[in-house]
Amino acid sequence: MKKIANLFIFSVIVLGLIMIIGGMNVKAADYNTFHLVTTNPGEDASTMININYHCYKSGSHIEYTLESDENFSNARVIMPSEQLWSIRGQDNVDTDDTFYTTPRYICKASLTGLQVCTKYKYRLVLGDEVSNVYHFTTAGLTNDWSFIAFADFQYGNNKISHSMIRQMQDIADNPPLAVASGDMSDVSGHEKEVTWFLDNPVMQDFIYASAPGDHEYWSRDESPKLFKTPYVYNATFNFPQNGCKESLNSNFYFYYNNVLFVVIDTDDSDTVNSAKMTSEINWFKTTIASLQGTYQYLVVLGHKSLYSAYSNDSRVFSTLRPQWYPVFDQCAVDLVISGHDHMYSRTYKLYKGEVITDRGEDRYKGTYYLDLGSSGDKTRALEEKILTDGLHVSNTPDIKALGYSLGAHIEVTDQDMTVTVYNQYRTVVDQFTILSKHDPLPIDMSGFDQDQLLNNVVVSVDSLTTKKGSLSFTDNEMLKYVKSVKVTCNDEVCLESKVSFNKKDAYQMENMKGVNYNVVFTLNDNTQVSKQFSYDYWKASNIKVKDDDKFVLTWSPLIGNLSEYSWKVYDGDNLIKTLASSDLMNGNIALGNEFLIGNRTFKIALMLGEQKVDEYTFTHEGAEELTLSKSEVSMNVGETAELEYDFEYDNLVKVEVSDPTVVKYKDGTITALKEGTSEIIFKINRTDYSYKCLVTVNGAAPVSPSGGDAKGGGCNGKSATEILGLFSMLALAILIRKKTFHV
Repeated sequence: MKKIANLFIFSVIVLGLIMIIGGMNVKAADYNTFHLVTTNPGEDASTMININYHCYKSGSHIEYTLESDENFSNARVIMPSEQLWSIRGQDNVDTDDTFYTTPRYICKASLTGLQVCTKYKYRLVLGDEVSNVYHFTTAGLTNDWSFIAFADFQYGNNKISHSMIRQMQDIADNPPLAVASGDMSDVSGHEKEVTWFLDNPVMQDFIYASAPGDHEYWSRDESPKLFKTPYVYNATFNFPQNGCKESLNSNFYFYYNNVLFVVIDTDDSDTVNSAKMTSEINWFKTTIASLQGTYQYLVVLGHKSLYSAYSNDSRVFSTLRPQWYPVFDQCAVDLVISGHDHMYSRTYKLYKGEVITDRGEDRYKGTYYLDLGSSGDKTRALEEKILTDGLHVSNTPDIKALGYSLGAHIEVTDQDMTVTVYNQYRTVVDQFTILSKHDPLPIDMSGFDQDQLLNNVVVSVDSLTTKKGSLSFTDNEMLKYVKSVKVTCNDEVCLESKVSFNKKDAYQMENMKGVNYNVVFTLNDNTQVSKQFSYDYWKASNIKVKDDDKFVLTWSPLIGNLSEYSWKVYDGDNLIKTLASSDLMNGNIALGNEFLIGNRTFKIALMLGEQKVDEYTFTHEGAEELTLSKSEVSMNVGETAELEYDFEYDNLVKVEVSDPTVVKYKDGTITALKEGTSEIIFKINRTDYSYKCLVTVNGAAPVSPSGGDAKGGGCNGKSATEILGLFSMLALAILIRKKTFHV
């Protein structure tokens, strides 16, 4: 019995250790709590966005809010669905791969009821753990926008793919949507490869949609190597569940603005003729017929190119092409984006397998087939025999020979789509335009606020030396209603550009020779609004006394080298001075000190020849005039009197005495020296301003009948003679006393 008990205890311990060791695999040390996060479109990306991520614990949630909500203060919370997942139980898997050894929860959620054409952000939360912040912009309110496209990133850890995405984001001014034609990794059953592609900051800034490639069916490197379905792809993306039932999540459609995107699953390399394809083709024809009138352009994403420039995969020519191109003709598909072949090629516009033009009724038929080749570092050489078949554009780049990785910028308007293909050096390698087969969709402009747009425009001139500047916005919310902007100055075009709601930088301007600008916005409904700008070329203005004795009028020009212009400075309507072009950047003139006194209106006029281009007016509240405590003083010889003045700029006051033999003036005191008159004159230095006090000095005061001063002057009413006699008698008495004392 004791042995059984010991055996039981030992078993419990071993089982506990196994559970601990096994539990350590639940969260792989190499991965974050939130892993393989993707932002995917809902069926209508104007109001619904889907989110998919892996989490190594249960119970996480999503917080989403407007981009402007800095601290997620008003965020909404949504709980995703959770499914415990790994590749266990699938055919042909690598049992050592973390997709096998590390079960995790697949978390899926749909954000619904979103505002159209609005910038949002979200983050994932599990207890105290918070993910990075992800961003997206919903569709709507425009037929003029752009997206970026890629093909075959494929080889994990290559150094080109993410850089290519970032380059295309920059070229397209941060577009809201990126699409790809498949093969995000080489072996989708290897988690490190999927992680390399998706767990990168570049994937946090847009909505992403991708067709499955044949490598999305790869479970391992060596044969047998195929999943029966794109198993990891379906666990990685959360696409609309509106495709054929055999290919849910890998066959679907969604709207972004006026474009209907349809993703087809061309299956793995060994099953291009599967029954699933027949089901998918029937779904395509039925679905597109039911959606007529809801879109302006129809773009298909499928991995394998119907018009490949690579003959090695002959089943594409024998099976895929004859089944699909009649469907694309029937449904009037505008553009098919594919990859798979790792070489770049494109066709002319094809209908019934032949090249057609845009003339007459042919304008409304036909499809362009674009094989983007590679957005990674795996490439193949072109096959000239295919490029000379008359269906393909022959002067396309050999990306293997040139070492190119490619991406495409597709600009959509209500008239056409322009496809521009770039390499990793931002060089244009190809471009073509697809005319619209349908009328533009109506645009809801009810939320447009003209004042909110125009009042937030900022026109900045760097310098007229370089003739460059910029156009920016303090608030770009109304840009969702704008398709383009044009700025002119003196009939010169300074800026003409499409407008991107998601653009982060200012629009750069050229040909800026003057100071008056006209900014015209073309709105999404093709109406226009405009605003006149007179550039604020004085940064600040003030009046000041320099070095305490010199009056200086100062302003700060922002425009350099105004060689054709001059400044004119006025006091009211009186011209003070004209500054020649050589003095334009000084921005100051010394004025007489008389301008310190009184309130004055100054005007600085910018002149082009004799024409006044602009005028800057401001009022200076100057000092009050100098005041004296007395204007007249009467005094007798020998007397003193106080005379004070009040003036703001004491150091500019100079005092003169017209007759210094009669009086003297020092430190506010007048001293009478002799009989006569004199003026004490207060002058403002280097001005004509003067203020006077008249001083009258009497020689002697008149004597009263009683012997006293009639005005009460003298000592106790005695006259000067009497006072002198008294002093003499007193002095004699003192002398007599001294002599008596010494006897």
